[in-house]
Amino acid sequence: MKKKETEITETTPIEAEKKDVTPLRCLVGSLMAGGLATGLYSLTYAIASTFAKKPITSDNLLVIKIGSAVRTLVVGVASMATFIFGFVAIGLILLAIQLIIQGFQKEKLSPSDEES
Repeated sequence: MKKKETEITETTPIEAEKKDVTPLRCLVGSLMAGGLATGLYSLTYAIASTFAKKPITSDNLLVIKIGSAVRTLVVGVASMATFIFGFVAIGLILLAIQLIIQGFQKEKLSPSDEES
């Protein structure tokens, strides 16, 4: 028995456009991440408040332990997502500041290089 070899057609992979990192792009990304972090914070707060207002009512100890574990997991995942987006927003702001500073340093160095 012969195995059929898959024939590779002549298609070029879609090349992603290389875009330079600019302070404006960093700030726009930071605004988007910050907006998501704010929304997730509101969601986390609402989930935690709802869980606090509605205690688990059961006589079965296993049900109480599993319910408590699930509630902790849900609040933990929501909190983790909130802080990930928050840290990304802060990191992008700091990257924008770094790029601005590097731009000023390059401007200072370029006129002295041209004079030499």
